[in-house]
Amino acid sequence: MKRIVSLLLSLALGTFLAGHLACQQSSSTSSPYGNPTPTPSAQTINVSTASSGSSSTGYIYTSSSGTNGTGGALTLSAHVGYTINLPGSSLHPLYFDNGTSTCIFSGSTTNQSYTFSSTGTYYFHCGNHASGCSAGNGACGSTNCNAMAGVITVN
Repeated sequence: MKRIVSLLLSLALGTFLAGHLACQQSSSTSSPYGNPTPTPSAQTINVSTASSGSSSTGYIYTSSSGTNGTGGALTLSAHVGYTINLPGSSLHPLYFDNGTSTCIFSGSTTNQSYTFSSTGTYYFHCGNHASGCSAGNGACGSTNCNAMAGVITVN
């Protein structure tokens, strides 16, 4: 009798653990080591404009989520599902793209929001105050703008 009870308890515990692990894995992604890693929850990244002597044009983009590097270019990291709020105004027309000449926002003079639906590298710059843009300030597809510019790596 003890042996039957022990066998039933072992089966019940095994079924419970298998169900628990399956539930954990369905709500997370798997790391290269086979351990489940939590899926990052959606966040919002807010970008604003500021005056700065570190920029050749006197303006930069800033965000508490990123860092301003040489020439004032802002570097950000995000995940799929994150939203970014970018400023646009008549003084700072916004150009935003995913590394191609096709604009997501082109010369926008109003604030814009964008939710990342795929991984990749995204770029934004001011049409008046960016510098060094290979395609020019009034175009998308420049991956090397500095001064009032930014780059977002989305994982």
